[in-house]
Order: sequence, then structure tokens, then C-alpha cells
Amino acid sequence: MRGSLHFNGREVITGNTRNILGNPLAAVAWLVNRLAAYDVEFQAGQVILPGSCLQAVPMNQAGRWVGEYEGFGAIEFDVSTATN
Repeated sequence: MRGSLHFNGREVITGNTRNILGNPLAAVAWLVNRLAAYDVEFQAGQVILPGSCLQAVPMNQAGRWVGEYEGFGAIEFDVSTATN
């Protein structure tokens, strides 16, 4: 699944969930197996976030951000104050 991030209509970064250990489920399996060595278990209903297909980028300029994710749609928001 592909994702992209745009700032004021300009593409900033794109990615693919295959970049998360080849498959997001592989990342979760790795975590479960790693924590099992310490007798840590996940319980039914707990949420596990396997990672993002997009690298984090600074949002230090005022403007419009749009994250689009194939199969899920988009999320849009405005940053109203520039920071340094």
C-alpha cells in the first residue's frame, strides 16, 4: 500500500508499506517474538502500530498538509504558526 505527504500541494515524501520489514505484519511478528523473550504478552484488544510507510518530516512552516493512504483515503490539516 502506498502513502504520500503533500505540503501546500507539493509532494514532500512517498512510501510503501513494503518498507516496513517487507510487510507490516512482519514488523508486528518481530515485535511479538522479541518481547516473548522477556515474558511480555499482548492482550486481546490491544492496538499495535507496526510503523509508518512515510519517514517523519518537520512541519515547521505554516500551511496545508495532506496525507494520502491508498485504500484508506486522506487526512488534511493546517499548521497555522511557523516555528523555528
